[in-house]
Amino acid sequence: MNRTVLLFICIVGVSCSEDNGTVNEPILSGCTDENALNYMTEAKIDDGSCEYSGCTDSSAVNYDLTATVNDGNCLGSEVIIKNITKQYSFFFF
Repeated sequence: MNRTVLLFICIVGVSCSEDNGTVNEPILSGCTDENALNYMTEAKIDDGSCEYSGCTDSSAVNYDLTATVNDGNCLGSEVIIKNITKQYSFFFF
């Protein structure tokens, strides 16, 4: 009965030790990048789930290739043109 329970625990993903039959703590996986939004300090294995804030609209002038979560600050070319026109409108008199 004792071996059946240990075998079941090993199958569901807990790291097991064969030498003395004890069950070790599980090794947690998660985001291991300190710069990510969802960084997990206790994660030991990076599982590729890290999320980064930035502009995710590939047509925006400030598109961020590394961003996975849109921060709502994407700028279209029309915004840039308006700002340039406003800044230099004194030249057009």
